[in-house]
Amino acid sequence: GSTPEDKFQAIQLAWEVLRDDIRRRAYDRDLLQQQLYEKSRTTGALELDYQNDLEEAIDEDTGERFLVYDCRCGEEIHIDVQEEEETNTTDATDNSNARIPEKLNGLLVDCSGCCFVYRVVVGSKEQKDDGEGDMI
Repeated sequence: GSTPEDKFQAIQLAWEVLRDDIRRRAYDRDLLQQQLYEKSRTTGALELDYQNDLEEAIDEDTGERFLVYDCRCGEEIHIDVQEEEETNTTDATDNSNARIPEKLNGLLVDCSGCCFVYRVVVGSKEQKDDGEGDMI
């Protein structure tokens, strides 16, 4: 946690930025740039279907589970899976109870070898309901 002194210094810095027109404009510009980056990152992400695109692997030394995907650039992407945060979810494509971590759905993952950003999707597009009771 942060100390009261740290909080005071953060508030003091914020006040100094807000009262200086040049620093405030620079802060607003940086904030807008960050927001545009996040929006672009989210909307431009390529989808990875949990069931079809990701492979489960286990680290032989530690015994920890992780998911693997081979990026288009050739880089291998590892996604950590925490056992304690998992819930049982039934997959509609097969009748087994797959243990799917809730936190993975919608997770954005950057490839360290290129500029691609991937979004993990639990359940394929064909399984989603179109809102009128029909499966699409």
